[in-house]
Parts: sequence; structure tokens; C-alpha cells
Amino acid sequence: MAEQKAPQKPVPIPDAVTAPFWEATKEGKLMVQRDIDSGKVFFYPRERSPYTLSDRLEWVEVSGKARIYSFIVVRQPGNPAFTPDVPYIYAIVQLDEGPRMNGNVNGIAIEDVEIDMQLEVYFEERGDQMIPQWKPLGAPDPS
Repeated sequence: MAEQKAPQKPVPIPDAVTAPFWEATKEGKLMVQRDIDSGKVFFYPRERSPYTLSDRLEWVEVSGKARIYSFIVVRQPGNPAFTPDVPYIYAIVQLDEGPRMNGNVNGIAIEDVEIDMQLEVYFEERGDQMIPQWKPLGAPDPS
């Protein structure tokens, strides 16, 4: 019997609002939107500011430094493409600049993960996209 190939992990499909974010990831940059009127940054990408409802927005690069706000250990993935990765750490991280993002935390043992742990972004190639992921601050990029 032939070995069954694991399904491909999903990739985002950029639209007019999210395309600048995904293009920046291909250059190794983490970008968020900034409300020009209030000066506040936010994430996820939107057509209007959550602070002022203004459409006067710009994209700005952030440091890629963050802390774990919350996390879970995934032992039964919702998508079969992630089965080879279990168990893995899925976290909400708070960027140093304020907004929260989510993603996997790699390069650390599950038992060593803690709330408020310092992280930094790295990018995982997936198809023609680069997906932001997280690793302990100063750790090498997981392979």
C-alpha cells in the first residue's frame, strides 16, 4: 500500500486590504496599519481605523518583537495538514508596539513556554507566501 501524502497547509489569499501585509512578509518585514489621524497602530488589516473610523491609514514596519499574551498546546489540529506538527504551541502575542497577533511558537519545548515570554517573528515559507511565526527572542530560526 502506498504511503499517503499529508495535505498541504493552507495559505492566505490576499485581497486589496491585506495585500500590503503579505507583500511585506515576502521581504522579511512585519507591517501593521497606522491611523494617520490618531497615530495609533492596529492589526488585523482593515479599511477603516478601529479608533477613529478614518480611512486615512498607512502601513508601518514594526520591530517584530513581542511577548506571549496567551497560548494553548494543540494536540488535535482542526486541519489535517497540521497533524505532523502536533503537539504545537499556538499563541496570541502582543507586539512591543501594542497590537496583538497570533501564530505558532516554535524552537522551544512545550514545557518551557510561559505567559509574557519574549519572542520575535520569523517567516515560514508556505507555497508562495511567507507566514509570520514566533520563536524565543535570540533563538535561531527553527528549521
